[in-house]
Amino acid sequence: HCGSVSSVMQLLDRDKSVAYLTTNKYNDMTTALHIATTQGHVDVMEVLISQCPGCWEMVNSRGQNILHIAVKNENKRVIKFILRNSSLNSLINQKDNDGNTPLHWLAASKCHLRELIKHPVADKGAFNKKNMTPLDIALRTRGDFRSQVLIKMDLKGVGGSMSWRTMISIDKEEMITAEEKASTEEPGKVVPKDMRRTAETHLIVATLIATVTFAAGFTVPGGFHGNEGPNQGLAILIRKAAFQAFVISDTIGMILSTCAIFHFICNGGCDHCIHYRNVRCVITFTM
Repeated sequence: HCGSVSSVMQLLDRDKSVAYLTTNKYNDMTTALHIATTQGHVDVMEVLISQCPGCWEMVNSRGQNILHIAVKNENKRVIKFILRNSSLNSLINQKDNDGNTPLHWLAASKCHLRELIKHPVADKGAFNKKNMTPLDIALRTRGDFRSQVLIKMDLKGVGGSMSWRTMISIDKEEMITAEEKASTEEPGKVVPKDMRRTAETHLIVATLIATVTFAAGFTVPGGFHGNEGPNQGLAILIRKAAFQAFVISDTIGMILSTCAIFHFICNGGCDHCIHYRNVRCVITFTM
C-alpha cells in the first residue's frame, strides 16, 4: 500500500512465499502485486515480478490479472510498464470471469492508450460471454469524452470487428435517425450518396434477373412438341417435377425483380425517409 521498495525487498529476502499470499478480506483473492498495481507503485511491481516470477500469473476472485486491474484503474503508467515487458504478453488476451480481456475494459473506459489497442498480440476481435467485442463495447459506451472517441477510432483503425448484433442495432439506429431527420426536413431533399449507390447497384441486378427470367420463359429447357397432335406447342418436360419447379422459380424471380425495378422508378420524387424504406424493399426483392 505505501509503495516502500526497501520494505518489500526485506520481506522477500526472508520469505518469497509472501508474494503469493492472498487477502481473506471479502474473499477477493487479492495479492500484493494486485495491490501495488491498484496503487500504481511500478517500482514495487518490478521487484515482485523479478523476485517472484510466478506471482504475475495470479488472478483475483473475478478472474482479473494485473493488466485488467491497471486498465480498470486507468493507470497508464502501470499499463505501459506491463506492455513493455514481453514476458507478460500472455496477460494481454487473458479473459476474466465474464470473458472480458483488458482491451474490453479499455473500450468501456475513458483511458485512451494506443499502446494496448495497437499491440500486435492484442486480439481485437475477442468475444466476451455476452458475445461482444471491444469495438462493440466502445460503440455502446455513451459519452462525448475525447478519449472515448479516440478509442473507437483506433479500434476501427486496427481492424476491430463488430458482432452481428451490434451491426443490426446500428442499422436500426441509422434508420430511426434518418426517419427523424426526414420528418424535420423538406420533402425532396437529396438522398445520401451511399444509399443512392446501393439502390443503383440493386437496380442493375434486378434488371439482369428480369431479363434472364423473361428470356427463359420462351427458351424453356427441353424445347416444345413440334408434331401435330394434342400436345403440339407444349413443353416436352411439362410433366417433370424439376421442370415445374423451374417454371415456378422463374416466374417468382421475374415478378420480384420487376417489382424491384418499379420501386426504384417510383423513388424519384420521394422524400428521404420513404426513399430509405423503398431501398430496403428493393434489396429484399433482389435478394
